[in-house]
Amino acid sequence: MCNVCYVVCRHCTKTKTMMMKNPAVLHALLSHLACNIADYVCYQIEAGAQVVQLFDSWAHHLNPSQFATFSLPYAEEVIQRVRKRHPDTPIIFHANGGKFLIIVLLTRPSEQVSRPL
Repeated sequence: MCNVCYVVCRHCTKTKTMMMKNPAVLHALLSHLACNIADYVCYQIEAGAQVVQLFDSWAHHLNPSQFATFSLPYAEEVIQRVRKRHPDTPIIFHANGGKFLIIVLLTRPSEQVSRPL
């Protein structure tokens, strides 16, 4: 979600408006970004990265339902794409301010959300 905030306007107000009024556009943008971020992460691994971290720095701006709809599925998409090409590389997923999101995170297989060092 944080990438979208920076793409749209560098703060989350307009992005949240898009989320409420035109979610299809936001989902399309998030999907596009997930594909490109996965490629970038793979290039980092191929260049020598031994572990990677996906960091949603704006997760605390979302309630658990919004997080489950607009953040976590795209993080999981990135993780799945990277795992397909680099199954042995540890991937850490961090949602900033996400302590209230732990219930959402626990409903996912931990292998898809994070993999400890």
